[in-house]
Amino acid sequence: MKSIRREENKGIKYINNISAIAKTTIDMEKLNDRAVLMMKDNGLTSLAEDVNILKKKLSVVSKELEIKEVELRIANKRAEESEKLKSSFLANISHEIRTPLNGLMGFIQLIQTNKLSLDKQNEGLQIMKDCGYYLLDLMDNLIDISKIDSNNLSVSRDHVSIEDMFKNLDNTFRNSIKIKDAIDFSFVSPQYNDYEQKVFIDECKTKRALYHLINNAIKFTEGGKIEFGCQKEGSNLVFFVKDTGIGIDENHKKIVLENFRQVDEGITRKFGGLGLGLTIAKEFIKIQGGEMWFNSVLNKGTNFFFSIPL
Repeated sequence: MKSIRREENKGIKYINNISAIAKTTIDMEKLNDRAVLMMKDNGLTSLAEDVNILKKKLSVVSKELEIKEVELRIANKRAEESEKLKSSFLANISHEIRTPLNGLMGFIQLIQTNKLSLDKQNEGLQIMKDCGYYLLDLMDNLIDISKIDSNNLSVSRDHVSIEDMFKNLDNTFRNSIKIKDAIDFSFVSPQYNDYEQKVFIDECKTKRALYHLINNAIKFTEGGKIEFGCQKEGSNLVFFVKDTGIGIDENHKKIVLENFRQVDEGITRKFGGLGLGLTIAKEFIKIQGGEMWFNSVLNKGTNFFFSIPL
């Protein structure tokens, strides 16, 4: 954080210096105009032409400095936004880790009292198990994002059964507390007459990308339908995750795929999370030569897609 502030201060100082230089350049141009008139009056036409050439060069430099000033102001604004996002992200980490840890510690203490019935003990153990899985998932996300930031991702392709991968994802979410009773959750079986039964992709990263998209769909869908699947389009395999959730308004669509971003930035937001899922999914697809996109209507739902070259 301190290094970011130092860079901000340097940027502001640099902007002020450029502004001063640009102002000085404009003043020099005015002086040049006066000098040219005086030279022509005194018969120094050749020298006046040289001064005019110099004036044109100064004008070009002045315009370049103005452009640089605008660019630096934009960069400085982005640096300020980045610092705010990282501060919010660090606060969110503390919140997201403390909540499941408090759950774990609380039920451990209750079980140690030996005053709970067998049913209550089993209920507590299930909550502890869920908290443990949540923390593991959180750690996986942090490891993934650190690899992305350090450009330490690699691709490991193999022949993968899409249907087996879909069934595994379906079981993962159905066997967890994440599936809500009001949601119709399903996947579309691949049509093998369209492409071979096994495709050559990075199963781990593709599955992880789908996991994040499905997880988000469940998080932002109180009731209705969630569906995932894939289809072949030309030389690409296009995966999709569709939901009938809260959707995304037009003002937030541009920032959804940015790092650490969520529609609601506050740590007390209703849905929780660190805002890493879409970033990780996008990078896992990008490294395989694919791309991600989405369409959404507020209060009607969101459809996410990503392609992987075959």
